[in-house]
Amino acid sequence: LSVGSVGKAFEILNNENFFDLKNQVEGGLMRVFRDKGFEPYIMYKLIDEKQENRDLILEIMSFYLRDMVLQKELKGEDVNISTAKLLKSYRMLIDVRSNLDKNVNLRTAVMPLLLYIGGEND
Repeated sequence: LSVGSVGKAFEILNNENFFDLKNQVEGGLMRVFRDKGFEPYIMYKLIDEKQENRDLILEIMSFYLRDMVLQKELKGEDVNISTAKLLKSYRMLIDVRSNLDKNVNLRTAVMPLLLYIGGEND
């Protein structure tokens, strides 16, 4: 997550809640992909409740999606999600970040991504 920045790495390491947040976000995304149902709404609630960490949550989501593609494509692991769906989810996450930078409402920006992830596989 530090993207080669020593300052960012120290900032993350000094954040005592980082690893708990990372586990919550990754677990939430895993449940959205796997369980579907109401999981997108539960994941949205997590993001909404932790808006002070919104950018960090989006970074964690970004790296989680990237890691799933790498596991699938490079390691040959079966993650039960198509590469196309993972890549489209990643592109949608980029759009979420862009829309939030333009002051789009959090729910309006995030829910299409979460509902897409929680929908049927492509």
